[in-house]
Amino acid sequence: MKKKSFLPVLILLWLSLNTFAQEVLEVPINLSQGYSVFHPGIGGIMAEAEDSPFRLELRGIPGNLKNITKHQFRIDEKQFFYQLFIGKKISKEMFDQWMQLLKYVPNEKELSKEPLRVSVYAIVGENEAGNKVWLADTDTDLDFSDEQARPLLMYAMPLDFEKYKSFADNAVQVKHQLLRNGKVVEETLPLAIVGMPEDENVYFNFPRHYTATINDQGKAYKIAIESGSFVSKDLNEEDNKLVVLTDKARNRTVDLSVPVRPNQYFYLGDVMYQYLGVNGEKSVARIRKVQHPDTVKSAQIGFPTLDFKGKDFKSEKEVTTEQLKGKYVLLDFWATWCGPCIKEFPRLKALTDQYDKSKFEVVGIIGQSKPEDVAKLIEKHGLTWSQVLSDKIVEQHGVASYPSTLLISPEGKVIYKDIKGEELERVLAELMK
Repeated sequence: MKKKSFLPVLILLWLSLNTFAQEVLEVPINLSQGYSVFHPGIGGIMAEAEDSPFRLELRGIPGNLKNITKHQFRIDEKQFFYQLFIGKKISKEMFDQWMQLLKYVPNEKELSKEPLRVSVYAIVGENEAGNKVWLADTDTDLDFSDEQARPLLMYAMPLDFEKYKSFADNAVQVKHQLLRNGKVVEETLPLAIVGMPEDENVYFNFPRHYTATINDQGKAYKIAIESGSFVSKDLNEEDNKLVVLTDKARNRTVDLSVPVRPNQYFYLGDVMYQYLGVNGEKSVARIRKVQHPDTVKSAQIGFPTLDFKGKDFKSEKEVTTEQLKGKYVLLDFWATWCGPCIKEFPRLKALTDQYDKSKFEVVGIIGQSKPEDVAKLIEKHGLTWSQVLSDKIVEQHGVASYPSTLLISPEGKVIYKDIKGEELERVLAELMK
């Protein structure tokens, strides 16, 4: 009698289990107003020059305002420059230059030959009392006679969260047009504008975020997602962060108040998930249940740190995670063009002198920098600790801005993120007792 082979059955079972382990859940997300629990970024807009080739004629500017500056917000830059080009207001050369800057290959199926209202003007001026106010052309008809003046709130550091909320409360809803599936549609967008002391530029963001509910184990967990630091009009698939708004009763060391970036991890109750980012076309957040949470490593507080391997810039000796175990380690992510990073060098040098290398070590991880610039700065500032030039390690750790730091325990866990200055000195003094 011929023996039956169970190999195909085992293979199918393995494939089935593997597919289950890799199952990705797509959670619908919805737009919500305000900043939620996030601290928003701001973008700057210079005053428009009188000879600007992009200038449009405005009407109805209040006669009681003095020292007026005009600011044009291009909501859809691709369409904006395309219609200037086909209207012969800019040259083919200038149009091509802008498309290169936007990293966009013009596709006429995605652009309208008929002009659309894709830019919004705001004006800033001083009223009779000498106070700065701003008005936005909310219906994008270039006429300010029907618009309301608002106080120009000031952005100044340090900024508490209540001040952020006031920026959102002072926002206006502006209308704009876009081409969607070959049809022109109209949408509204919240626009917040603030000033800075002794600065003619204005600063802006779009105070809205995304929310969703994840149902797991009979419980509903609310999440919020921030996109593009509130400066991006659309859902930014490359730059977004997630926080869990519920699950306050968890008993874990993982700090969920720190936003989770794509490919990082979070808990819903006792179940770990991986956040895979967003899909703008579907308007969904993508998450995956982690089958073996004990094996997870991440650049997040409470997790075992990610493994990395690099070479010291000067000595070319290997620097690895394994070598650094058994001591507190500060990973200092920096770039040669980052002023605040360089400002921290004297403090880091003092700390490396103060503590024995067997107990505390700093490792610089340098990204987006030229080797010759790195060499000059190491020499100029007398940096004696290991420096690793590696965009790969920077990207691996999800570093989105400089300066950025991770403080790692002797056991190899991330215990602080973005710690620097006096706070770093205080924490190390406590740990080294």
